[in-house]
Amino acid sequence: QIDFESGYRRARTNSLQEVSQISLSKDGTKLLFSSQNRVGYDIFLLKFPFEQKERDTLPLTKFRQQQNEQRNTLAGILNDPVEDTTQDVTYGSYDVDLDGADIVGRNPDVETAGAMSLDTVVTDFTPKDYKVAFSPDVVTGNAGYSNWFGAQGTAQMLFTDMLGDHSIYFQANLFLDLNNSNFYLQYGYLPNIIDIYVSGFHNAGYTYITDQVDNRSYLHRLRNYGTSFWASLPFSRYSRLDGGMQVMAMSRENIEQPVLPSLSRFVVVPQVSYVFDNTLMGFWAPVDGTRLNVTMEASPKLFDNGLTFATLRTDIRQYFHLGGAYSIALRGAGGLSMGANQQKFFVGGTDNWFNRFFSDAGWPFVNPEDFAFTRPGWPLRGWALNQRNGTRYFVLNAEFRFPLFFAFQAGPIPALFQGLQAQIFTDLGGAFNDQNKAVDQLGREFVNPLLWSTGVGIRSLALGLPLRIDIAWRREATGTFSRPVYLFSLGADF
Repeated sequence: QIDFESGYRRARTNSLQEVSQISLSKDGTKLLFSSQNRVGYDIFLLKFPFEQKERDTLPLTKFRQQQNEQRNTLAGILNDPVEDTTQDVTYGSYDVDLDGADIVGRNPDVETAGAMSLDTVVTDFTPKDYKVAFSPDVVTGNAGYSNWFGAQGTAQMLFTDMLGDHSIYFQANLFLDLNNSNFYLQYGYLPNIIDIYVSGFHNAGYTYITDQVDNRSYLHRLRNYGTSFWASLPFSRYSRLDGGMQVMAMSRENIEQPVLPSLSRFVVVPQVSYVFDNTLMGFWAPVDGTRLNVTMEASPKLFDNGLTFATLRTDIRQYFHLGGAYSIALRGAGGLSMGANQQKFFVGGTDNWFNRFFSDAGWPFVNPEDFAFTRPGWPLRGWALNQRNGTRYFVLNAEFRFPLFFAFQAGPIPALFQGLQAQIFTDLGGAFNDQNKAVDQLGREFVNPLLWSTGVGIRSLALGLPLRIDIAWRREATGTFSRPVYLFSLGADF
């Protein structure tokens, strides 16, 4: 238990392991929780948890009791030598002649360095200062799929100390050299109520951009790199306030014509976010509770190649548990950007989409700041990627989720597909300019400012990857529905 005002910490249990996944019965008489027992996790039941007595000092665990008994026994042996009560026994009278005896020399092959006597036994158990020593918690490689760059592989490593007060996280997608690679390195200082993070990053991507002079398309490399400082203040188990600052350099380079001048930007972006999450997880996604994120970020123009903007984004999700594996999920997301160099948002499609297709507007990345700050608004299934873009957007999603052959446990099907879940969904969204109008690249206003689609989908764990299969019908500007659009992508929730 932590007092957020004073920072005072008090142990509520004498468990040596974490007590997690706490579940309380409606009448408050039973409490279930999970904790590690020997080499695995078990589920424990505590009856009448609110009738437990408050203790100033927690009782010793069985491990501590046995440890104290062993120490006391060892100390007794060392301090109280056993009295010799044996009597001399004779076997008659005889003479022993040692004149011809020879002393046997020491055997050099015998190892005596590890020999222990009572005089060398250490009984000093004085507490000493804790020393930080990192050990690997996670070292893994993951496969993924990007809407922009196709199939990708990412290596991830997480190192922490014994108490969890320090963490080092590294993620990398290396390609040729550092200028063409993506990597992220973060250090976390976590012993206090406020968690502090320092990180460095580098991202690179490629796109074809049409030159305004000769009207030809050239391959360009877009990069952003820098460092960030971040702090997280919890208000409770379910809510927190995040704040920090990002220092970033950006560039756009012509790969095919390197003699042409490149375009660079340098920004300092303060950011603050409020996060609330009290959801209850199911197999694929939350089944009950609320998730909320409200983020405000801004960039003052401190340098000649700087940017000026202020952006507000929000994402709200509400889940209703209908019993069993049945649930309803609602989501609303949106954002707007202001200033001389407004950020862009685009809507259409979904993330990690295998059979993706783009609208006539093409890729939403032209300038270096587009690659760094352009935010997607998805899912808007049935529509192309970058179907609409602007300086403000919104997306609404509603899904009814229910099990489909969820209990398959035998046969060849579970080897490929596990945990099948079906859903019926509808998506609505749009992107607009400063005048709240939906316009194309030439400034012409669209007949249908709002984009709507509906359909059905399946979620499955296929070969260890969370596979999504959706069939969507979009409502065209003519008022009719399109032919079915099939989407294959990776992911679980929205």
